[in-house]
This record gives sequence, C-alpha cells and structure tokens, in this order.
Amino acid sequence: MLFRQLTDLWNAGLQERMECYRKTGESIQRYDQYKSMTVIRSEDECFRQFPVEAQRTPLNRLDKAFRAFFHRMKVGEKPGFPRFKSKHRGIHSFDIDDPTIRRRGQRYALSVKGIGDVRFAAMPARHVRQARIVRPALRTSIHLVVELPDAGCVTPSPPVGIDVGIRSRCALSTGEAHAGVRVDCRRIKRAQKLLSHARKASGNRAKKRQVLAKARARVPVSERQALHRLTRAITRKHNRIAVEDLKILNMVRNGKQSRSIHEQQWGRFVSQLTYKAERAGGELVRADPKRTSMTCSSCRHGQSMPPGRSRISLQRLRSCRRPRRQCSEEYPQPW
Repeated sequence: MLFRQLTDLWNAGLQERMECYRKTGESIQRYDQYKSMTVIRSEDECFRQFPVEAQRTPLNRLDKAFRAFFHRMKVGEKPGFPRFKSKHRGIHSFDIDDPTIRRRGQRYALSVKGIGDVRFAAMPARHVRQARIVRPALRTSIHLVVELPDAGCVTPSPPVGIDVGIRSRCALSTGEAHAGVRVDCRRIKRAQKLLSHARKASGNRAKKRQVLAKARARVPVSERQALHRLTRAITRKHNRIAVEDLKILNMVRNGKQSRSIHEQQWGRFVSQLTYKAERAGGELVRADPKRTSMTCSSCRHGQSMPPGRSRISLQRLRSCRRPRRQCSEEYPQPW
C-alpha cells in the first residue's frame, strides 16, 4: 500500500505543479507541497500509518526532476518533461534520513512505521546518514549511505592505463586482459514469448509479467556483482589509473555495436573505478582518446593500425614496434 501511495503522491504533485503554472505562470515549490501533504495526513488515516519521510520521497524526486528539466532547457538539450507514473512503473523505493538501526540477534533491523522490521545481515562500521528501502521484482533490499573517513597515506603502487573494448572488457597496460561480456537473454526471451501469448487483463498475464520482471532483474544484479569484483581487484593493485575519456553516447549510435557496448558497461566501469580509487587514496585520470591506439606510451612514436582490426574492438598496442634501441624508457610518463 505504501508504494501505491508514493506513486499517487508523484502523480498528484506533478498535476499540482502543472495546474499552478497554467493558472499563475509560476512554479510551486517543494515545501509548499509538504504543507499540502500535511493536510492530507491530517484527514486520511491511511496516510498517517506510514512515516512522513517516506512520503516526502516522491516530492523530493519530483523537485529534482523539474530542476533537471529546467537545466536541460537552459543549456539547449532535449528537455524531457517529467511524466506520470502507472501502477506497474511506479515508485518502488523510499528514503529515510538518519535511520535508527538496532541489533536483533545475529542480524540488524530497521523499523519502519506501518511496515515493520526490515532485516539485513551486515552493518557498516560507520555512521549511517540515509537508508533507502527498495522493492524490485526480485527481492526487497536496503541501501545505506554512510560517512567515510578521509583516505590516509597509501602505499605507492605502479600506475596503470586501461583500455575498454568489446572483445576484451578491459585491457591493462601491464598486459592483463579481461574477456568481454555476453549477456545471456534466453530466460528473458522465453518469458517475453509466454507473456505475449497470455490474454490481456487476465490473472495469468499478471503472473507472467511478474516472471518476466524477475528474469530481467536477475541480469543486472549478476553483472553488477561481476563488475564490482573486477574493479575491486584493479584498485587494490593500482592507486593511479588512466582511462580514455570516451563519448559513449556517440559510440552507441552505431547500430551494429550498440548492444555490445551496453553489455560491457563502460560508464559504470569507469564510475566504480573513480570512487574506489578516491576512497583508497588514489586518483583516476581521463585521457584524450585521440590516437591512443597508434602512439607508443614510452617514446610517443606513431604507428599505423594493424590491418583487419576495427578501432572499437582493438586492444591498445602495449609496446612500440620500433627497434628496442630506438624506443627509450627515459621519456616521461603522462602522470
């Protein structure tokens, strides 16, 4: 019932903002909508049985969506006006600031008014600033935002350059390469086929829609865990990392390779490396990708691309093809 209320609050808040601007030419503020929600809680018992922090979540996200909308209009990008949400694609999470988490036996529990205890196994040894309860199709989970101390002195480690690709998800300047990912979508396709054969507005179709949602939810979970293992292994060995500053949105316009690029998750890979390197006291540098496949990192000698290899799937050349006496290691590194 709470998630249905959150979806209704999003739609009501969006409708209120649209009508206010249509009548007065001005936009209503988030705190004005807080006051309207207070009136609703005083008159409706169903709204009072849940915490007010959870019910403010859709209003906060709606305010953020409008600020992003006006920013995109200001810079000349595609605006993307906020839209209404249906019951199937509504809000499935809420936030609680400064939560109180207690120990219950061997597990931890976060008590939520109107819902009960949300139990989980591990607890970070830091102050929890915010908790987010998420109810996807697969299972209910809790996300914690904690305060981390400043990174202290770290042991120096050799820098590394990383090249992302398709045949290899990433190739390191040390010679290490990790194979590319090919997502197995057979279970999703099978569930989609069964859903398409079900009669609309039937109970059987609702069950098959849930099966399809669970099949889709399993894929990003497994892929995210594999990516965390990979980035953790890299940041433990190297605290200074260089990657190419690729324009991924432009590259996925290639219809033949867009799916393969999305499967490798280049953007999430670089994002995880960035915050994990900073947390470990290191840094991540985004290098200009121009001619990086044809220039030796030691002597800056330019050389042609190997024949029969596309640029997007090429593992960057790890050594110069010039004679060893002409490629000196005395040239400074790009750090």
